[in-house]
Amino acid sequence: MQYQLKIRIDCNYLDEIYKNNQEIVLMKGAGEPTVAWISFKPFEENTITWDENYSVYASGTEIEDGATINKLSERSAVEEDSYTFENGCFKLASSSLDLKPGSFGIINNFDENLTFGLAQDVTVHNKTTEGAPLNAVRASKGQCIQLTPFEDVVVFLQNTVNTGSVHSLTSTCNKTKIEFGGNDKTAEIVYDGIHFNKI
Repeated sequence: MQYQLKIRIDCNYLDEIYKNNQEIVLMKGAGEPTVAWISFKPFEENTITWDENYSVYASGTEIEDGATINKLSERSAVEEDSYTFENGCFKLASSSLDLKPGSFGIINNFDENLTFGLAQDVTVHNKTTEGAPLNAVRASKGQCIQLTPFEDVVVFLQNTVNTGSVHSLTSTCNKTKIEFGGNDKTAEIVYDGIHFNKI
């Protein structure tokens, strides 16, 4: 199932955005702190697409504001399945965790504390970023975590947020939440110089 978000920005506003060295940042709801799913230089017409497919990842990156997730291992994941991380890779768990519908489970059987999360491909301006992290959760050995993604997207302009970097939405100004789900698979928004507004 494919989703699409179109973002329109007038040329006069683009001059100001580029002058301030800002980029469009998209984040998706998957718990706090969240991760900048994608960050990109805007044009007058911007089209972002993604499918409802996810992967689980492991990283050694500490969860600190501004830190960029460096993935060490990744595996395509199926909803309501649990994955054990051991010997440096993900394996389907022999027994599933008691997961909520639409959630994914991870069991850390590695000897170190690691960061885990969900990732999802996203295409902007016909260029695909594969396995872009959505969130980040620290887990010690033996710890089990449950991750539940949402298709809602938060959009804002920022000059200090890179793709894959940890960032708290609570510290973001002028953010706009676009709700997807049910029959809502597409949305179009326009920038008015301060906010993004749904058309």
